[in-house]
Amino acid sequence: MKNKMTRLASKITAASMVLSMFAAVFPAGAAEMTGREAIFSSLKASTATNVQFNMTSAQDFVDTNTLTITWPAGFTISAVSAGDVLMTGSVTSLFSVDATCDIDVDYSFAVAGQVMTFTDCSGEDEIADEEEISIYINNLAVVNATSAEYTISLGGSVSGDMQVYIVDDDQVSVTADIDPTMTFDLDVATSSSETGAEYEIDFGDIDHGTPEASDNSSYKSVWIDLETNASGGAVVTVKSLNAAMKSTSTGDQWVSSTNALSTTAERYGICVDGTINGTLRDSATFTAQSPYNTGALCDGTTNTSVGALQQTSQSLLSATGPLESGRAQVRVGMSVASDTPAHPDYTDTLTFLATATY
Repeated sequence: MKNKMTRLASKITAASMVLSMFAAVFPAGAAEMTGREAIFSSLKASTATNVQFNMTSAQDFVDTNTLTITWPAGFTISAVSAGDVLMTGSVTSLFSVDATCDIDVDYSFAVAGQVMTFTDCSGEDEIADEEEISIYINNLAVVNATSAEYTISLGGSVSGDMQVYIVDDDQVSVTADIDPTMTFDLDVATSSSETGAEYEIDFGDIDHGTPEASDNSSYKSVWIDLETNASGGAVVTVKSLNAAMKSTSTGDQWVSSTNALSTTAERYGICVDGTINGTLRDSATFTAQSPYNTGALCDGTTNTSVGALQQTSQSLLSATGPLESGRAQVRVGMSVASDTPAHPDYTDTLTFLATATY
């Protein structure tokens, strides 16, 4: 009798060890994952999307434990491979995932029908109890189903559901129109101030040996206002009626040229003062154009350097983008020679135009 009891006790002990081992590998109940989230990069029907699953484990994962994600019919997941999957955790920053288990692989990944399966490979890192994990399905490998509410289920050694609503469209287009605008104005004055038409710069008597120029004192300048929201900016051009100072009674003239004013030679032209104001967008510029961009030499003194005027429109100022409160000073300069014919009616007319590119 004693031998029978001993043998029975041995059998019970062996059976208990087998059951204990079985329980270690396959937990008696699938633990429910908490903090479950399914975050889609797009919820639009029939659209390729990335998906991020967040959850908190309710158990320690051990060898051959599985985590499955079951997708409802209508979602296309057949193209998802291990290369599209990333798994991270709050304890283990990055789990290694591959199609098959290997010495350096923590979890294998496979897709069968509508089920994604992660299997613990007994690798170096395993999901721990209460560890927050995230599973990323990247590369737009999932294609959404049609518009409806769906349940995505966790299974294998764990449990839990997540709801997702696929919509007919998840984007709202917001549009607006901005009307094109441009402000262009001329002022003629010895200082930067607002003036009205008629515009005239009167140099009076010009003496040989004494060049004259818009000097902010005796002789006026042309002040140009320019403002536009044109993406391509704007250009101000200038055109001369005569391309010279010309006598209306006789036709005698001295021709405009690009040069510095002289005490002995005929000169006539304009230049843009080096101080040009304006608020520009991004990397746009507002600058004087050659040959009128003499900068510091356009100072209104007897040494002023001017650019030649022509009877066709020439670029004077250029803004390469939207411009706010643009303002530039244009000086006029002239000088005569000892043999320049004397007449009381030398004149020229300058026409300034602004054109914006929208």
